[in-house]
Order: sequence, then structure tokens, then C-alpha cells
Amino acid sequence: MTKKLMFDTLSYSKKLAQGGVVSPDVFSEALVDALSQNLNTKWEVDKMVSDAIKHFEDALKASTHELKTEMAKDREAFRKDGEAFRKEIYEISNSTVARLGTIIGIPVGVLTLLTLLNTFGIHLSSLIK
Repeated sequence: MTKKLMFDTLSYSKKLAQGGVVSPDVFSEALVDALSQNLNTKWEVDKMVSDAIKHFEDALKASTHELKTEMAKDREAFRKDGEAFRKEIYEISNSTVARLGTIIGIPVGVLTLLTLLNTFGIHLSSLIK
């Protein structure tokens, strides 16, 4: 887009000539070119800001989507790990119960046997002779 710069080059050239500058027209045109390349209109600035905001919003949406996807994967992995952990705890619990049953069962069985023997009048001392 060609920008128009409101600059009175003739008046500027005359002032340069009065100041003793050789080729004031060349200086005047060079200044207009330099300024017009480095100035932007309000519309151009608004467009640049709008484009930057859109770029930021698009990048934010993409990052948010990536984060949600990664969180879903992590949540699924955590769920699977939780299930495996529960299974392992269940197996340990069953194993522990079985061991406790054996540890407690033997003495209870012996006490039950002794109680039965005693009930029928049989004393342990008479069996050991």
C-alpha cells in the first residue's frame, strides 16, 4: 500500500537552499522517502495489533488443546496405575489373610483338640507317657 505523507517538499527545499545546502531537492525527496517507509497509518497499526491478537489467540487455543490432550492421557495413565495398585493391594491383602489364617488356625486347632480331649476326660499327660 502506498502511503501519502503530507510534507511540503518545496518549502523544505527552499529552507535547505537558504541554509546553503547543495541540491536541496534531493535531500527533501530523500527525507520524504525515509519517513514514508518508517511511518504507519492508524489503519495499518490497528491491523497489525489485530493480527497480533489473532495470532496470540490462535496460539493460546492450540496450547490449550495440547494441554487438554496431555492431561487426558495423564488422567488415563493415572486411572490404569490406580487399578493396578488396587489389584496389587487386593492380592497382598488376600495373601496376608491366608497367612494369618494359618498362623491363627494352628494354635486354635490345638486348643480345640485339647479342649475336646479334656471334655472326654482325656488329659494330655496321660497321652505323653
